[in-house]
Amino acid sequence: MNKDKIIEKNIREKLEKEMVSYGVDINVRCINGHVTLYGIVDNLSEKNHAQKIAESVEGVEKDVSLVNLVVQKLSRYDLSLPDLVITANNGTVTLSGYVNNLKEKELANEAAQSVNGVKKVINHIKIREKS
Repeated sequence: MNKDKIIEKNIREKLEKEMVSYGVDINVRCINGHVTLYGIVDNLSEKNHAQKIAESVEGVEKDVSLVNLVVQKLSRYDLSLPDLVITANNGTVTLSGYVNNLKEKELANEAAQSVNGVKKVINHIKIREKS
């Protein structure tokens, strides 16, 4: 099992153990130590608790909160989050993955740039080819 899969597993286990009473459904994605949490919680307190749990796991890069802020902003634009990968390093956010059209690509870029703490956005998003 590679490092990212181990981090994902450790976060999932910790979330299940510490947030079982909340009944939340949070998914975890880790790429090069950068973690994205996505799912639905009932309130800001639960979101913050999940974020703290993820940040406490060994191997997690500390830009988790910035990535999660970008994910929240993107969800407001109703973009297809499962097909996007968001990483952050020292305030630079990198977007990659696939969207359906140029407008979605531009919206993703705009959403990421609007998040406080983001200094730069690198947009590697590709547009799916129509079949």
